[in-house]
Amino acid sequence: SNGYSRGCTAGDSWSCTRLARRQRQGLTGLCGEEDAPCERSHARAYPMFVDACDGGTPAACTMAGNMARSGQSPECAVTHSPCSAGDERALAHFTQACEGPMDPKGCFAAARLFQAGRGVEEDMTEAARMLRARSLLSRSCFMFEHTPSCRMLARRHGQTVDGVTIVDGTVGWTDLMCTDGSCRRVCSQSAGASCTDSDPFPLDAG
Repeated sequence: SNGYSRGCTAGDSWSCTRLARRQRQGLTGLCGEEDAPCERSHARAYPMFVDACDGGTPAACTMAGNMARSGQSPECAVTHSPCSAGDERALAHFTQACEGPMDPKGCFAAARLFQAGRGVEEDMTEAARMLRARSLLSRSCFMFEHTPSCRMLARRHGQTVDGVTIVDGTVGWTDLMCTDGSCRRVCSQSAGASCTDSDPFPLDAG
């Protein structure tokens, strides 16, 4: 980890991300000789992920979001368990991971929070949440062919919430087929078969 430490000190956000991962895993000596995570390692790792995220490493944004969602951010420090303030922070991190240089896992995680109504503004309608989730899933599916995102879009095909169609032909690639353990896009505007009936994966995979 000395190399990662030097790189991080020099301002390399990728090195900071790698070092933060080791911190979170309890591999830097903060947790004694057990090489296991502890509250001290989590407390050190989280701000490192945030700094690396702000430094331009989208995977670090996703990792910071995972920690916040799990109750390992300062907002949940009293109980060290998931809390509503942690969900709000997590959503911000995941959304940042889906901007500019993207991490598709961050887009997917943000979409899941919007769908569940976690970390969102209290007055946000269900239709608005579903449409925001669709936008995030579309980015990770169409730009990165992220299988869980493509699968979730397929599952939502034709869904209507409060009179608003969440996924329809205006999205473009609505015909999503599952083959050989992955979803691929089919260039078709027709509402063809989706992964709903033949999906070999559980919804939470990936």
